[in-house]
Amino acid sequence: RSATVSVLYWGLVSPPQMSSITNKLPPRAVIIATSLFALMLLNRILRGGNGNGATNLKSLEDRRKNNVYFLRRFFNLFTICVPSATCKEAWYMLLLTLLLLLRTALSIINVKLGATTATHFVSRRWTALYRSVRLFALLSIPAAIVNAALKYVQDMLSIRMRRNLSQHINKRYLDGTSFLKAAGTSKAEHPDKVITKDIEQYSEQVGNIYCHLLKPALDVIIYTVGLGNVVGWQGPAIIWAYFGIRQELTNLLITPGKKRTHQKECEMKHQKAHHDIINDSDEIAFNGGASRDRLTIQSLLDAATTQCTTLRAKHALVTAYDTLLLKYGASVAGYAVLLSPYHLGLQRVKFKTSNVMMRDYIVCLKNLTELNRGIKEIEDGFRMIAGIEECTINVAELLDNVDACKRASHYPATFKDRPRHSGSAPGQANDWVAAWKAKCRDEDTELGKRAYHGRRSPPSNRSSPTSAPSYAQSIQFHKVALTTPDGEVLVKDLSFAVEQGENLLITGRKASGKTAIFRTLGGLWKLYSGSISKPAPSDMHYLPETTHLIEGTLRDQIIYPHTEDEFKSLGINDCDLARLLCLVDHSQSILGTWSLNEAKEWTECLSAQQRQCIGIARMYYHMPRFAMFDECTSYLSEEVEEYVYATCKALDITVVTAARDASNLKKFHKSVLSLTPGGYSIETVSE
Repeated sequence: RSATVSVLYWGLVSPPQMSSITNKLPPRAVIIATSLFALMLLNRILRGGNGNGATNLKSLEDRRKNNVYFLRRFFNLFTICVPSATCKEAWYMLLLTLLLLLRTALSIINVKLGATTATHFVSRRWTALYRSVRLFALLSIPAAIVNAALKYVQDMLSIRMRRNLSQHINKRYLDGTSFLKAAGTSKAEHPDKVITKDIEQYSEQVGNIYCHLLKPALDVIIYTVGLGNVVGWQGPAIIWAYFGIRQELTNLLITPGKKRTHQKECEMKHQKAHHDIINDSDEIAFNGGASRDRLTIQSLLDAATTQCTTLRAKHALVTAYDTLLLKYGASVAGYAVLLSPYHLGLQRVKFKTSNVMMRDYIVCLKNLTELNRGIKEIEDGFRMIAGIEECTINVAELLDNVDACKRASHYPATFKDRPRHSGSAPGQANDWVAAWKAKCRDEDTELGKRAYHGRRSPPSNRSSPTSAPSYAQSIQFHKVALTTPDGEVLVKDLSFAVEQGENLLITGRKASGKTAIFRTLGGLWKLYSGSISKPAPSDMHYLPETTHLIEGTLRDQIIYPHTEDEFKSLGINDCDLARLLCLVDHSQSILGTWSLNEAKEWTECLSAQQRQCIGIARMYYHMPRFAMFDECTSYLSEEVEEYVYATCKALDITVVTAARDASNLKKFHKSVLSLTPGGYSIETVSE
């Protein structure tokens, strides 16, 4: 920064002093000093950072460690792709280097030829002009051949590097049972993708990176020196000072990457929440969770719109920055370079003719253009290196894992047991279950009042199809026609009753109407004929096979659809929730991994078995009179399943179960309702 400010001050504010210094310096020393200054600023550009100094020492140290780790892995794979200095791959790289140098030489010739052509045109020397045009046309032939050869050699290099790396991995991966062991313990997901796509990406990008770093680096040096030869050392100094100022402002203003990523995450969460509502609509509607999900959707929408507003403001600022500094600022810097020798009164420009000045103008313009292009290509090359970081680490870790499996003397375990915390055994929780039942059924407590107010409407034995069902103490269907929203009748004249304490098992083939009974009972499907008597909504709870999860903490999943304020008003604490969860999650695989205050992407973190444990614990929390089990224990073991039904009996929760396989569930029910294509039948289960 100090060098940049000094160059601008001495060059623009004090031209006489700068002129005297410039005329005394030898040309070679001037070019060397300018090149060192350019390399210093280039290092600053490539290193990046936001200029906050000591406040970012820790992040810079972490970045350096990550870069060292990545570069070590990158060069380890590179030595596999190019095993020796005399292999064909090394010869391809040498040929690629020579072609890049040749293309640079052709570019320099074209710059000089363009300047000479413009001079001949201004001077009206038509014969010389036609000669220059013919020479340009002839040079276009080798230029086209060199460009095509560069692409071909680069592709051939990528193919041979991919072949070497793939053969090396196949030889070690497909050795005995190494592939089986590595597939069970590999940190990299999907070894097949690593061996195919990641290796292909790495091989292709290595050639691109080599071309995007070697030629632009040569261009930066050559065109910096060429610019200094035409206008003096102050020309490259001014343009590099502009690059330095531009990079400082870019680091200060343009940092939208994390915010853009955060906005995408907010939008994805918002979309996912709506997707979950559609998938879990039965559970949400039956259990009255619409208001709770509306709060979740609104909070996610607010977060997404806030991030979008911030990004739009940032985008407007970046647009103004691009227009002012990158577009017009570059033009001003270019004019400053061209006018600097005249502003400083250097000896080299005092006696130049108009034709020579025109030639110098064209040469400076081409040098500035190529210099800017070279810097951009170098930046693109480093972005390519960052872009292959993931695939490089995946391939390297797969190789490390294969080596580790070969060194191991035993077969590695595929799965690791979750840590288990000490807790009460299921059989020792009967006293607490009885206490929880008394607390929830007592009308003097907040829980009891909540249940009582939910049942405050007088019971009725029947309800007509045109009126809302009144609250009753049992569930009764009387000549109900189970009809889908499309008008398809699944079961005609369905009649059955479920009294408190008498569990009912509903069986039948797929799409026979098992879930339709729950949907009609909950009012999700229209009642076309017959009548239904049912308890209050607070006395019924629906549990599907896949439990609905929301954005929030683990506590929010158990108390859904209650909010945290409603939870606190009931006089319940986290210890009660932990005990409810342990009633079904005996191994404590959930609480042994996460705390109740922890917020995660629960749909991704929890397994199918753990999600069913959350759903059953949620039912224990709400303490309904009737629970509708719709395959909600399909992922639980028979031991846990038996304990769930025993706990429901101890809590006076009557269970209505819908299941395809009724062989292991009949013993928990008093009667069985079998749905068949021709109708239905009801049988009593013998003791």
